[in-house]
Amino acid sequence: MRLEQLIYLVEISRQSSLNIASENLHLTQQALSLSIKNLENEMGVALLRRTSQGIYLTQEGEAMLDFAREVIGKYEKLKHYFNESNGVQQCRLTG
Repeated sequence: MRLEQLIYLVEISRQSSLNIASENLHLTQQALSLSIKNLENEMGVALLRRTSQGIYLTQEGEAMLDFAREVIGKYEKLKHYFNESNGVQQCRLTG
């Protein structure tokens, strides 16, 4: 699981559309879909339900969304902490 995948899931949830989410994330729709599919494979659950009316989170997707929001929030706090304590203008964690 990568932080980016959690960010992607949050954006998909906000938009209920892979197309709009991919535009907002500056990714191709195929790259976004593949990233989420890899996350689903890694977790062993389906996170999204695709219908003709849009895309929705499954029950497992909703649980993952809660986790994703918590992790992203903690990441932002960690980034802020190091930026403040080190006087660094930009802190970027990857992976």
